[in-house]
Amino acid sequence: MRAPISVIMAVCNAERVLPRQLAALGEALAEGLVRELILVDGGSTDATLRIAAEAGAEVLVGSRNRAKALAQGAAAALGEWLLFPAAASLPAPGWTGEVLRHLERRAGQAGTLAARPMATGWPRFWPRLWPGRPWVLVPQGLYHAAPEAALRRVGR
Repeated sequence: MRAPISVIMAVCNAERVLPRQLAALGEALAEGLVRELILVDGGSTDATLRIAAEAGAEVLVGSRNRAKALAQGAAAALGEWLLFPAAASLPAPGWTGEVLRHLERRAGQAGTLAARPMATGWPRFWPRLWPGRPWVLVPQGLYHAAPEAALRRVGR
């Protein structure tokens, strides 16, 4: 199977969480699902850039605005599918099997993967505000950097 997925992450001073997220992606790399890892950095002053480089990621300099950074990464991506991990979160164990099933059964449809927040020192209410923030998987052809324009085109 050709590696169809581009993983796109918006980061800024993520040295505490990035190694664990990259380790979680190792399963997909080993199975040949991930084609490339693109990190869009919003001005890190810690070891984030070094960690990303050691992982073999393509690092782009971008905005601190998460939406703009993800759009920049998507524009540079070469994969058939785009995977956007939620910040400071990890997918459920065995998530690559879920992705494979989705690619086989729901070709061309976006999907989400269950994720759990990492303990990062963020306020304790974070998991209650965003319970199970998902990782989002989108076919390259369905991704729009400006979703409001796409919605207007279909009459909404």
